[in-house]
Amino acid sequence: MLELKKVSVSVKGRILIENASFKVRAGEIHFLMGPNGSGKSSLAMSIAGKKDYLVEGDILLDGKKINNLPPDERAKMGLFTGFQNPVEIPGVNYETFLDRISKKPVEKDVLSMVKNRNLNEGFSGGEKKKLEISQMLLMNPKIAVLDEPDSGLDVDAINRISKSILTQSKTTGFLIITHYDRLLKFIEPDFVHVMINGKIKTGRLSLARKIQNNGFKGLK
Repeated sequence: MLELKKVSVSVKGRILIENASFKVRAGEIHFLMGPNGSGKSSLAMSIAGKKDYLVEGDILLDGKKINNLPPDERAKMGLFTGFQNPVEIPGVNYETFLDRISKKPVEKDVLSMVKNRNLNEGFSGGEKKKLEISQMLLMNPKIAVLDEPDSGLDVDAINRISKSILTQSKTTGFLIITHYDRLLKFIEPDFVHVMINGKIKTGRLSLARKIQNNGFKGLK
């Protein structure tokens, strides 16, 4: 279980997030929504352990405080982070990388995509996102934080990754950051969190439907 207890995040003295508190349990799917610049990605990077962010409050994974752990230790504990813009890493062979992280056999179609290529190098945005979902499935994490997994994808690709998320959600808890309602056509979240001006409002599917119909302005 991932738990945030009164988490505030700031960068260079600027407060981005104030007193965020919620729990993501195994088997649950949570959506985190909000307008551009509202702090969604900052929260994801704080959970992942990016150094740029000053975090107050407690971030816990299975009851253990992870605020001071580096990203690799958080990953070893079962936290997976899918990035909004996966970075290219020249010189790191993709097949070797997948072999190192995998807890189960790599599918043939994934191997064919990455054969003789470096990690994310030369891939389109959509390919990077699809391969990140493949990485997540191979790692079988306890908690997966996905930052805009639907961006850059057509409807067929969104359908495919949604099916992967739904299958994996039997054992993994998901916090999925999205701007749009496209994922709602394929995934019904258990909880919806909306970030407005650094603060979080939590609800169920009806909250996402309200945003669909009226945008974020009605929640301010």
